[in-house]
Amino acid sequence: MVRILSASFAVTCSLLLLASASTASAAQGGYVATPAKAPAKSSFIVRDRLWKCDDAGACAGPKSTGNQNTACALAAQRLGTLTAFHVEGRPFDEAALARCNERAS
Repeated sequence: MVRILSASFAVTCSLLLLASASTASAAQGGYVATPAKAPAKSSFIVRDRLWKCDDAGACAGPKSTGNQNTACALAAQRLGTLTAFHVEGRPFDEAALARCNERAS
């Protein structure tokens, strides 16, 4: 019984680490938007790119060749007001985030 519980625990921990690693890898090579309210859906499309949201509410999408300000505004349109937006791990400053949130409705 103890072996089964230990194995189950190990598998659960591995899956959690894998999920964290995929969000971290998306943050390194793409966009991460953190909405003020938890998103209604776990994924959505911005133009032709799939964004996925984790259990904490952060949503990650692949970096596009377009303008990062436009990507932020499009994410805000889908998610509502954002409390943070990161491009390749770098956060938007307060002024850029405020401009981005102007498009949220």
